Amino acid sequence: MDEIIAKLTKEKKALQEAHQQTLDDLQSEEDKVNTLTKAKVKLEQQVDDVSTIVFQTKSYILETQLIE
Repeated sequence: MDEIIAKLTKEKKALQEAHQQTLDDLQSEEDKVNTLTKAKVKLEQQVDDVSTIVFQTKSYILETQLIE
């Protein structure tokens, strides 16, 4: 009987440790996702800014060509 209890206690401890490791891994992956999401938002804003500049530049070029 004591052997069964000791075996179950050992298995419980191993499962708790595996569970904690899984939680730690999940947190790490969530942190990576958050970092990548922030980078994506920043890059999308930069693309928008560049697109606006390109549009303004094209408009300016067209205007100057029409004036000439």
